[in-house]
Amino acid sequence: MGDVQQEVTVDSSPVQVELQTSAAQALISGTQIRELALNTRNYEQLVRLMPGVVFTGVGDQVYLGVSNLFSGASNQVAFAMNGGRTSQNNWTIDGGDNVDRGANLTLLNYPSVDAIESPGSTAPL
Repeated sequence: MGDVQQEVTVDSSPVQVELQTSAAQALISGTQIRELALNTRNYEQLVRLMPGVVFTGVGDQVYLGVSNLFSGASNQVAFAMNGGRTSQNNWTIDGGDNVDRGANLTLLNYPSVDAIESPGSTAPL
């Protein structure tokens, strides 16, 4: 048998993680969001991807509508953000309130993730 020689050279700078500030270093593009496998295409599922957000609902599914199809209970917006209560969130669509303030628990409208515009962009995600 002959000699086998192999040389592998990797040249790359390590990814730097900024631990001193909470500044966003990269944004998820609209194309990436549209291509995510989101059950029911509910934009609330994207909220779960943000740091500091805890989903306090039953199970791991976020449902559409004001009542849960399986339990019949109200479909609560169960996100605690950065230690706040789930009732302290402000959900708006084009500046208008999107929460049923009678119960302060459910959203009124569920726009498609394909119709939501990212901050600072001029085109829908």
